[in-house]
Order: sequence, then structure tokens, then C-alpha cells
Amino acid sequence: MSNLAPGVALAVLLMLFTGVTHLLRPGVWRETIRVWAGQRVPGVTLYGVLHALPGGLLVALSLNDLTFAGRVALGYGLVLAVKGTGLVLLPDRAHGYLERCCERSLAAWRAPGVVGLLLAVGLAGLGWSGA
Repeated sequence: MSNLAPGVALAVLLMLFTGVTHLLRPGVWRETIRVWAGQRVPGVTLYGVLHALPGGLLVALSLNDLTFAGRVALGYGLVLAVKGTGLVLLPDRAHGYLERCCERSLAAWRAPGVVGLLLAVGLAGLGWSGA
């Protein structure tokens, strides 16, 4: 991935990781979220931090990248950062959200995997083409 801008490369890696793991191990994701939701504020805060940190790093790395791929990476980073910040700042409200997530079928947990892989492939293609 040496031809990709740092923010685009990080976004592609994050999307690939979440995509593959959501497809191959959706039950692990669901059980992990169930455990964190059971811990209430500490668990929700941990879940938020795990979104906010990579999101903030993506924003920092992509802020000056004016290519289309850079803007997509920036948008993905903003989504992660806002979601993570909301989870950290409003843990009581987020707790209900996490509990509802745990009630979803395994097929519903695979959907983010498909989306993540499609976005990763598309973004990598855009990044390598210089778009």
C-alpha cells in the first residue's frame, strides 16, 4: 500500500479488518458487544474509544488530502470519531443502542462486513489511481 496516502491506507486497512472479521466471525462481534453492554458505562466507553481513536487518526491523516479517496477516508474518519465521541459522552443512551445490537441475527452482523469489504476495495482502487 505504499502508493496510497497514509489516511487512505489506514482507512482501507480498517475497512478490510472490520469487513473480514464481521463476515468470518459475526458471533464473536455480537458476544463482545454483549459483554461490553453488560458492563454498562465502562464497556460502552471502551467501545466508544475504540471508534474515536482510529476515527481521529484518520481525520488527522486525511485532512489535507484533497483527492476523492482522501475525502472518503476523511468522511469515514469523521463517522468513526463522531460515533465514538457520542458513545463516550452519552454512555447511558448508548447502552440501549448496544443492547439492541446484540439482539440482531448473525446475518445482520455480516452486513457491515460486506459493506466494509466493498468500500475497502473501492477506496484502494481510487487511491492507487490517484482519484
